[in-house]
Amino acid sequence: MKNIIGVVENATSAHLKGFICIPKNAQFPELTVYVDSKMVGVVSYGEERELPFAVKAYICREFGYAFSRPLVGKHVVSVRTPDRVDIQNSPFLYCSDSLSNCFKNTSEIKAALSQTFVSGDGIEIGALDNPFPLSGDARVKYLDRMESDKLREQYPELLNKNIVNVDIVDDGESLASVSNDSQKFIIASHFFEHAKNPILFLFSCLRVLKVGGIILLVIPDKRHTFDIDRPLTSFDHIDLDYKFGHDAQKHEHFNEIAYFQKKLTGEDAIKEIERMDKSDYSYHWHVWTSNSFLYCISSIVEKYTTDLEIILFIKGKGEFYLILMKK
Repeated sequence: MKNIIGVVENATSAHLKGFICIPKNAQFPELTVYVDSKMVGVVSYGEERELPFAVKAYICREFGYAFSRPLVGKHVVSVRTPDRVDIQNSPFLYCSDSLSNCFKNTSEIKAALSQTFVSGDGIEIGALDNPFPLSGDARVKYLDRMESDKLREQYPELLNKNIVNVDIVDDGESLASVSNDSQKFIIASHFFEHAKNPILFLFSCLRVLKVGGIILLVIPDKRHTFDIDRPLTSFDHIDLDYKFGHDAQKHEHFNEIAYFQKKLTGEDAIKEIERMDKSDYSYHWHVWTSNSFLYCISSIVEKYTTDLEIILFIKGKGEFYLILMKK
């Protein structure tokens, strides 16, 4: 249905509620509720409410739905119009416990995120041998900085592993060959820490995403990697990367890797820094814990753009997950 505005405002284990606005000469549509892709019922309409925006030709009503049984565990819940279009804030991931406690392992977290947020046409950056799981109606193209055979040369540890066929050879930060407003999703799993200019990358994502499209980031927690002893990357640091470019601070990264990650000293450290400077290897340029990362992302959104909204953050085991949406 066209010209309707529906929003899910609140959901508990027992019920959900929201509102819908339609033109005054139209009839309120039958909104159906789905739990894990199965229709469970139809919403009930309540009282009229004031319009949340200044459009006199529209009328709004509240709606609600009471589940026949309280939701327990994790579920994907959606509210749809008669032509099966999800209204705003739908679908959403409901969990009766904290989200991080609601999953047995990272595979369950990824599957739930994919089912809830990933649909339509999109790209995944740097998938290599570990592509993100996809839901049934998602169509992905894999983007990397080299063709598949050259990636095997770059990463000898992948020699005997299956890696995805690269569909788009491009710089994963600029996404220069991807058309504006063309993608419903961008997946970057264990890529963001490799980005030389993270803020520039987010602006590239904004350019190629459609309105309502999402960025799905998976970030390793430095406390569970070989970066454990490296200092945290601050917002000020990535802000300088954006203003002056990666080269202005790249030797700071080389020093961290040589001294804190590889535990080298003296001449050995100096030689390693010189070797890294000549290499085109994709290092972990930036490192975070869950708290420090969330602070950095929040600071970027607050300072640079009103077009990105943080939708979901989950702290997993050894990594964390962030969903951003283009408004």
